[in-house]
Amino acid sequence: HASQVALDNGARLPNILDALRSVRVAQPLVAMSYLNPLLAHPPAKLFIDMREAGVTGLIVPDLPPEESDEWLSAARDAGVALVFLVAPTSSPERVQRIADRSDGFIYYVSVTGTTGVRRALPDDLPQSLRRVRDITDTPLVVGFGISEPEQIQSLRGQADGVVVGSRIVEAVRRGEDVANLITQLKNATRR
Repeated sequence: HASQVALDNGARLPNILDALRSVRVAQPLVAMSYLNPLLAHPPAKLFIDMREAGVTGLIVPDLPPEESDEWLSAARDAGVALVFLVAPTSSPERVQRIADRSDGFIYYVSVTGTTGVRRALPDDLPQSLRRVRDITDTPLVVGFGISEPEQIQSLRGQADGVVVGSRIVEAVRRGEDVANLITQLKNATRR
């Protein structure tokens, strides 16, 4: 939904990067995009433009590591971390391959299926995270379905970070106090 609304309102990658250039964020800024919108830009120029806009990392959920050589090289040359996803169904060999290519962190998909708000995380998530930790010491960030402060609290000591996307989009759509929601989610990382 968020993507469609953005496109309907004229959002395009060059405009987004221009907007980012006008602000400075104290924390590392990691962008996320599907591959298709990025294909219109030569990877070397894309990552230089991203870095100049303050982007320090990029998550591309549909970029398989096996097809990422050009993208990974351009990202590393520009000093932008390219982040790959590990799924609950990933074999140990695939986890290792992803860890070898992920710069910054690995994005661990907490559930199979599509992203979205969920009231509960899978019961076997701690075991799955330990399985990845047994293979690599690359920082591990969990996403897909993270929507509640309690979920974030339950991941402390198991994950190095979380990604909350759908819940924030939902809050915007409902007219909720987004700043308060983000504060609650951030506080859950610290308690």
